[in-house]
Amino acid sequence: MRKITKISLLFLFVFAANLTQAQKVSGFFPDWVDPSLLSKVQYDKLTDVFFAFINPDASGNLSTTTAGSQTTILAPLVTNGHAAGTKVHISIGGANNSGNFSSVVGSASNRTNFVNNVATFIQTNDLDGVNIDWEFPSGSDATNLGLMMTELRTRINALSTTMGRTIEISIAVAPLVWNTDGINSATMDASDYIYLMAFDARGACCVCDANHHSSYVIAERALQKWTTGLATTCGGTSTGMAATQSKLVLAIPFYSSYSTYDYFSDLDPAGYYNDADGLKDGYDYNSCPVIQQKTDLIMNTYGGAGIWTWELSQDRTDQYSLQTCMRSAMDPYLCSAPSPNLGSTQSICGSSSITLNSAVSTSSGRTFTWKKDGVTTVSGSSTATTYNATAAGTYLVEVHEGSCFNSSTVIITGTIGTVDLGSAVELCSPVIATLNSGQSAAGQTYLWKKDGATINGVISSSYLVSEAGTYEVTVSAAGCSSESDNVIVTSLLPTVTSDTICTSGSVNLTSSASADWYNVSTGGTALSTGSTYSPSISSSTTYYVQPAGASSSESTTMKSTLSGAWHQTSVYGTKFVALQELTLKEVTVDADGSAVTINVVQSDGLTVVKTKTFASVTGSTTLSLGFTLSAGTYYLNTVGSVSKISVETTATADYSVAGIITVEGNAYWDWGSPSGTTYIASGHYGVFTNLVVVTGNTCDRVPAYAIIDAGHSSCIVTSSLNTINSSLTLYPNPSNNEFTLSSDNSLIGSTAKVYSINGQSQTQFVITKEKVRFGKALKPGVYFLQVKSNDSLQKLKFVKLN
Repeated sequence: MRKITKISLLFLFVFAANLTQAQKVSGFFPDWVDPSLLSKVQYDKLTDVFFAFINPDASGNLSTTTAGSQTTILAPLVTNGHAAGTKVHISIGGANNSGNFSSVVGSASNRTNFVNNVATFIQTNDLDGVNIDWEFPSGSDATNLGLMMTELRTRINALSTTMGRTIEISIAVAPLVWNTDGINSATMDASDYIYLMAFDARGACCVCDANHHSSYVIAERALQKWTTGLATTCGGTSTGMAATQSKLVLAIPFYSSYSTYDYFSDLDPAGYYNDADGLKDGYDYNSCPVIQQKTDLIMNTYGGAGIWTWELSQDRTDQYSLQTCMRSAMDPYLCSAPSPNLGSTQSICGSSSITLNSAVSTSSGRTFTWKKDGVTTVSGSSTATTYNATAAGTYLVEVHEGSCFNSSTVIITGTIGTVDLGSAVELCSPVIATLNSGQSAAGQTYLWKKDGATINGVISSSYLVSEAGTYEVTVSAAGCSSESDNVIVTSLLPTVTSDTICTSGSVNLTSSASADWYNVSTGGTALSTGSTYSPSISSSTTYYVQPAGASSSESTTMKSTLSGAWHQTSVYGTKFVALQELTLKEVTVDADGSAVTINVVQSDGLTVVKTKTFASVTGSTTLSLGFTLSAGTYYLNTVGSVSKISVETTATADYSVAGIITVEGNAYWDWGSPSGTTYIASGHYGVFTNLVVVTGNTCDRVPAYAIIDAGHSSCIVTSSLNTINSSLTLYPNPSNNEFTLSSDNSLIGSTAKVYSINGQSQTQFVITKEKVRFGKALKPGVYFLQVKSNDSLQKLKFVKLN
């Protein structure tokens, strides 16, 4: 096995009783690393995990190589591994602890003592197997090792009966020729699995790859050697002995000759993860494409048992995790039973039961087993593709087919999930925002408030806001405690009042502040200025309002293109001074792929005031920012980007838009960690071009509706029809989908008609129940709903959004 600071070799063993032919996706965890790194072990991706190492003394007694690690590392591995259905093993020896093996196997008494101690250690710690990692036996050691392994096989077979499950034995072997004479047929026969340590072989022999310590070529030659027993021309003596192919497990190292994957990949996680040959920037490692190639080689070409890694603490925990890649590469070779999917966590609040669906159909030879909190509730059913959960708990379904099964787990909670309205909202662009509770389960109810007062008629999980205020939603469900959240909505917009008249004439529109009035949403010429506007209309018309004199102006500054630029991980900040309140509308960068993060940082170089991340940026790309800033001094940077950004290294003169902004042509750099905290003038131009700055009003114009409606309740004069004040409500309003009409029993059987703002009939329907949905097919615009019964008439205005 391998520590970071020295070249050595390792073996790993794995077992998966639930998988056809016990294919392996396994990993080692060293006993000398910080126990906090146990969080990197992804049990759901592994069939087996190994604790490394146990150290044998010359007489065959065992001890851990690091004091206390049996408690701080091994015990959690067993607890968490078994909870996830992952096997846990010990590895004995390793590169630093192989010196006593020759004495252990050299006498009958030492061999027996060693075998008994191994069995006791496995049983005491509730383990699933043992790996012998002797680096490396030679000469007469081969015979003595074979004797010990044969004795260990007999003892472990008996232990398997005692413990009620199969306990496995594995052995590590060097990948090529230099220790073939240390392994004989008795050792291979006694081993359930043979692990090829196909790494640390960079330039170590004439058939090795001079550029890569664990290349595909090395894996290929190792498998050729151990499946044919053929000698090579590179020295060493072959016994002509060939291993059973189905026992072979191939190495996937999580390190290069110079560093560990979790460390060097931080420079460009996506780039290192996806590199074609695992040689990016001179690091020789196993990228995801190399892992896939090796997996196909061992499984498809050689019919082996799987793959394994040294070691798990060197992996990442994000989407660029090599454990994830290993499991994905092995999935096609694992159990043939279909994989069920019970979905994500659900709440049973407000419901008497939840139907769980395995998402697997019935088939000949296929059975379903269901468990709640580890207790079997349905066993081996050929038809139970679904299960009715009536209480909170952890539910598991196993889909069995042939000699293996796949499973899925879901947690059913007895609490309402987190209600989260998000961060503060500022109404500007757009003029309407959606507040979403984040909850939508059946049986839940929603109470919305604005500034402490209940908003009548709003009972959906989301709400459209167009005014400033403090909004609160409370989510309730039978049998569970309610959950609430609130959010502050501010507005840069004037408050506008619309008007409805009965026939052609003047309308009275008002604004909470002096405003420019338009008949178009963008551009055009102001029709009037003031807090009121009274146009004469002959048809319904929509007007638009923006603060008086607040027309925006737009300027582009900085260079238009980069010249002589080169890609690198960004550590540059461009300093600028905002001379008045302004908005950074957009900026252009040139990136080599993956995510780019744009930040505005205060003059202290530390406080981030605005940030936005773009998922994938390739080549010269204009990024939409929308950062509104008050007057002050700031840095614009790309700290936190995954992509490399083009940098122009020749500084220029400063850039200035009179009275608005000054941008320095000499960028600042910070090579420290974290970057972007202490800037020093670089003598370079930097990374940004085409910075677009907007001053004045940058908000959308607010609509004001001037409506002619002869059917409005205030326009109807008749002795036979009276406008009544019933419980008729309509929500959500506005809506970008459909509407719900809620009424009392007195209106059931009445006809509801929908008219456009111009009085044109759109649709009609009969109210058949207290709540009726309608309007999904309506185009965006302002509409009126008229409900007429025998002696009453009621009208409601509503708005359909895009």
